[in-house]
Amino acid sequence: MSSAEHIIKSEKSLVRAVRLLAFIFSFSLSLVLVIISKTGFNGTGVNTALAYSLSVGFIVVGSLFLFWKPLSTSKLAFYFTCFAILGIFLSAFILGYDFSIIYPPWSILFFATYIFFNNKALGIYGAFLLGAFLWLVFSWGEMSFENLLVLLISCIFMALLFVLMAVVWKIANRRAESLEVAKRIEEVGRKRLVALINSMKDSVIATRTSGEIELYNAATLSLFDTNEDLRGKPIQDVLQVKEPDGKQVDIVQLACKSGIHKTYNDFSLYFSEKDVMRLSVTIAPIRLSFPKDGIAGYAFIVSDITKAKTLEEERDEFISVISHELRTPVTIAEAGISAALLLGDKIKVDETITDSLKESHDQIGYLAGVVNSIATLGRVEDDNNDITKETFDATEFAQSIYMQYEPQTKKAGLLMNIDVEPGIGKIYTNKLYLEQILQNLIANAIKYTRQGSVILRLRKIANGIEFTVIDTGNGISKSDQKKVFNKFYRSEDYRTRETGGTGLGLYLAQKLSNKLGSKIELESRLNHGSDFSFVIPEAKND
Repeated sequence: MSSAEHIIKSEKSLVRAVRLLAFIFSFSLSLVLVIISKTGFNGTGVNTALAYSLSVGFIVVGSLFLFWKPLSTSKLAFYFTCFAILGIFLSAFILGYDFSIIYPPWSILFFATYIFFNNKALGIYGAFLLGAFLWLVFSWGEMSFENLLVLLISCIFMALLFVLMAVVWKIANRRAESLEVAKRIEEVGRKRLVALINSMKDSVIATRTSGEIELYNAATLSLFDTNEDLRGKPIQDVLQVKEPDGKQVDIVQLACKSGIHKTYNDFSLYFSEKDVMRLSVTIAPIRLSFPKDGIAGYAFIVSDITKAKTLEEERDEFISVISHELRTPVTIAEAGISAALLLGDKIKVDETITDSLKESHDQIGYLAGVVNSIATLGRVEDDNNDITKETFDATEFAQSIYMQYEPQTKKAGLLMNIDVEPGIGKIYTNKLYLEQILQNLIANAIKYTRQGSVILRLRKIANGIEFTVIDTGNGISKSDQKKVFNKFYRSEDYRTRETGGTGLGLYLAQKLSNKLGSKIELESRLNHGSDFSFVIPEAKND
């Protein structure tokens, strides 16, 4: 498609303006020519017949340009050629050497032609300048030296003016093309983004920093059960969520306070008292390329987790009931088997029976441990439980843990040691939770260590007392280190699969440490053992 065709089809406002201006210019010039034919020009008479003919010519061409539709490239070339020919006659036989009048219309005509025909216009006006030069040659003997010099300078000036206008337009056109390409790329990117978020099942909403919605996907309308256009609406009016205690959440204020990517899984959206939707809301700030530009808005990803939360609550209730119901029969069974073992030792029963009873006792003990883990799981996941803290001596506590687990490590063929920094002092925390954390960590260390030792180390650091359980066991791979604290996770390592377990030990330990305001950190190398560390606040001096 040529430049003229492209402009005619895409720049309709520009084309209308050019046609209207051409008609006004032609009509005005015709009136001027009629006046000149009667009064003369610069004190001299003019060819009246030629003046009238040019006047009619400008009127006809201007009218055709304005009213003859549709406009095409060939028509456009015809109009500009007619204007050029009429202009040559006007310049040569009416205006004479008054170039102050010639420059403006010729410049406008050239520029208009160049807009539509680009480099082809240079050929047209090259021919015009050649004609002016030939006129200069043929008129050498008839004009004074001053007029010849003025005509020569004018031809050179016109040529430079045309070239300058062409260069300026070409630069502007290139920049416009670059801008158009950038706009197309941006539009393609935007369409891809819209297609991507529309393919998502979760609701995605993008807002300004003030909270006005700029973009959202189809899942948003489905989630909030509406067909309204949400653009421009405050997100607070759409996402009216509440916390578990019923407190209304200002979602924009929450996003501003956070300033980082964060997920909230405990929000509720009330359509009515009986119709409540549980939501997971992820808030992420939209930042520009450079940090100094700051935050340009926020992205909200909203998921309906009502079903998942309901199943989770039902599962927790089931686990709580089962653990409670199993605890009594398991305890009775363990006591009964222990009594049978004692009785067997007294009456010297067959060794096969004794071995069977011991095996049964071990399995009942394992089952009791599973029941206790499940009961602990229910407690740690209940956010309503109050934590009672007390002050006690860290060294004495470490010794009690050593005394409790030394027999087990000895039975497993391992060494159990404690390494407590002298004068470590007292700690302030929940003693039961701390004991359960260490029990899980030490039990894990014994289970996955075939030879070597298990060490409980206590060190005083800047923000409290650091507890570390160190073993020389199998170690944990880099990939498993990211998952070992997940609920029910067990490594695919064959050595792990050889031992029994529920996959709850480390999960419970981490949850309990979180309740104590701490976090378990893991350092491990495969086949070189593992270190599990966490920090407990030191007791304040009275």
